[in-house]
Amino acid sequence: MRVKKAIARLEDSNDPVLNIFFDAGFNSRSSFYSTFAKVTGTRSAAYRKKHRVYTGKTI
Repeated sequence: MRVKKAIARLEDSNDPVLNIFFDAGFNSRSSFYSTFAKVTGTRSAAYRKKHRVYTGKTI
C-alpha cells in the first residue's frame, strides 16, 4: 500500500514530504494528503512529529 510506504519514510527519514509522496506513487500533493488523512486520521506533518523514530540526527 502506498500510504504504508509513505509512513515508513515519514518515521525513518528527514526527506521532504514532496519526495516521499512522489516516491510512494502519488501523483499530486492533494491526493496524497487526502488519502493519508483517510488512512491515518491525521496530517502527514503531525504524524511525522508524533511517530518519528529518533536516530540522533538533527531534524
